[in-house]
Amino acid sequence: MKLNRKWVFGILLVAALVVGWWMFSKKPTPAPIAMATPNIATYKITAGGSAGMTSFDGVVESVRQSTIAAQVAGNVVQIHVRAGDRVRAGQPLLRIDGQAAEQAAIAARAEYERQVMLYNKKYISKAALDQAKVQMSAATAQSGFFLIKAPFSGVVTDVGAKLGEMAMPGMPLLQMFDPSSMRVSAQVPQSQLAQVPSSATARVELSGMTDANQWLVPASMEVLPAVDARTHSGTIRLLLSKTNVDLVPGTFARVWMELPASANPATPTIWIPAAAVVRRGEMNAVYVKSAQGVFLLRQVRIGQSQGDKVQILTGLSADEEIAIDPQAAASAESESKK
Repeated sequence: MKLNRKWVFGILLVAALVVGWWMFSKKPTPAPIAMATPNIATYKITAGGSAGMTSFDGVVESVRQSTIAAQVAGNVVQIHVRAGDRVRAGQPLLRIDGQAAEQAAIAARAEYERQVMLYNKKYISKAALDQAKVQMSAATAQSGFFLIKAPFSGVVTDVGAKLGEMAMPGMPLLQMFDPSSMRVSAQVPQSQLAQVPSSATARVELSGMTDANQWLVPASMEVLPAVDARTHSGTIRLLLSKTNVDLVPGTFARVWMELPASANPATPTIWIPAAAVVRRGEMNAVYVKSAQGVFLLRQVRIGQSQGDKVQILTGLSADEEIAIDPQAAASAESESKK
């Protein structure tokens, strides 16, 4: 028993020595070293102003656009235009087979001339002559409906008729619009409609216009005196001045205008240094300082420019901090990812 106790004591002593050696020989894991945030100048965003820029979605329209329909029945025998062609007022667009109508017009004219001869010889009354003249005019007008001409100068947008197809009265044949007179129609919520005077300063943004300096200035604006009962919104129309931009009906547009703060309290005006904006193609962005002190690139939409400041329409909020030097912020972002 004494021998067994010595062996047990020895084993325990060796185990204690091994555990102690293992604990003291293990090197402590160094604590992570926090990277020092570079000393980058920042700009704290403040919002204010008595008016803010508000946007409304709209669509480009032509003041004069027309769907030309058939007025008589007959087969389509000639089509002179295609979609995208520019045409002059009075230019032939297509022809419907009107041989029967032309023959009827010739016969009506011959009958009228015969009635004139009879009237001159006192064989018929003036009323009979007038009736023959009315019939001739009606037959001549009917024959004119078979040749479809452009009602105004413009661009053909669609040709729905096909050669050999039977056209019926009221059937759409083609569509066209006048590109010299364009406008934008936008829907405005009823709560803001009363705050949109006809003299309000408005700008029109089209696809691809990343800079507010490219926005179009409308020649005039009108507020239609009606509200849609389903959407509770009204319509504003902005007549566009002639521009080098090719405008196509149906194109998406965004209308920007300054409204009083009472009409748009949720959208304050934000201005930042223009040098803080990073421009990459059609994208505008700024480096925003996060809560961890890291600068992250965020896309923004810019508005008007005043001196060395640029207006931010969307993408930033009050009390956020942005980097004044985008290159320094980009370098700091790259270092933080290593």
